[in-house]
Amino acid sequence: MNYTDTLLSTILANDTVSTLSKNSGAKKSQVESLIGAALPLMLEGMQKNASTKKGEQALTQALSDHAKDDTADVKAFLSGADAKDSAKILQHVFGENANRTVSALSKKAGLEKGQTMSILIQLAPLVLALLGQQNQGSSGGIGSILGSLLGSGSGSGSGSLIGSLLGSGTSDAAGSLLGNLLGGGSNNAGSSLGGALLGSLLSDSGDDDNSGGDLLGSLLGSGSSNTSGSSLGGELLGSLLGGNSNSGSAASLGGALLGSLFGDDSQKSTKSSPAKKSSASGTKRAPAKKSPAKTTAKKKG
Repeated sequence: MNYTDTLLSTILANDTVSTLSKNSGAKKSQVESLIGAALPLMLEGMQKNASTKKGEQALTQALSDHAKDDTADVKAFLSGADAKDSAKILQHVFGENANRTVSALSKKAGLEKGQTMSILIQLAPLVLALLGQQNQGSSGGIGSILGSLLGSGSGSGSGSLIGSLLGSGTSDAAGSLLGNLLGGGSNNAGSSLGGALLGSLLSDSGDDDNSGGDLLGSLLGSGSSNTSGSSLGGELLGSLLGGNSNSGSAASLGGALLGSLFGDDSQKSTKSSPAKKSSASGTKRAPAKKSPAKTTAKKKG
């Protein structure tokens, strides 16, 4: 089984799609469509990051860390995904176009932005875990794996992730959407995703790109999209996840709540009203009255 088959056999498996659908409130066909468009973009972003020595080292380290994750039970893995870590991954792989990309992907897959974010937050660590596991058994390094997945510049995409999505029937919905994004022709589905796919996504998104504000910036607790590695704001994450103990669980990212948050031009942050201070009623004790000393007259015997 090659890299592409290994990756897709897990990511497009029924358990994966069903879990993502259930956790996000999206239809299975919408989940498949989103994966078909988002996965190549994520891999393209990683390939771009790995084009420099420093970037390759950082990516290799990240993959090594995620390779330790147990992906055997994909349902549990997805439902327990760390939202904070996932937001950082998405920021790194999508770069400066992160927010516009999420907005455009939502439009293409027919999803609310909150649903798209919920799916991507669960999907991102799974992709890194699977790539990390593949990288451990590869002598060519992550660059070789990504090149194989993206077709190594081959126009046919034979044996590549793109070729599989477009022509193997692994996922008709995913292949159909990706084909449309690339202009409807599988012959153009080489490794030029950065120009064709992303360009198509961003140009088609129109004026809706900024309708959700800085999506990942919001998740990362910052107003800027260039906040890779920033921590999730405790208050925001708490309100998004309902304040439960499993605050990192991507499954708890309600599609409706995130959709309403990202759907407003102005990012409304729900501030919890401070608890009223209960003034302690200090009862002052009245000083004890001194009873006058009784003078006992001595009786004369």
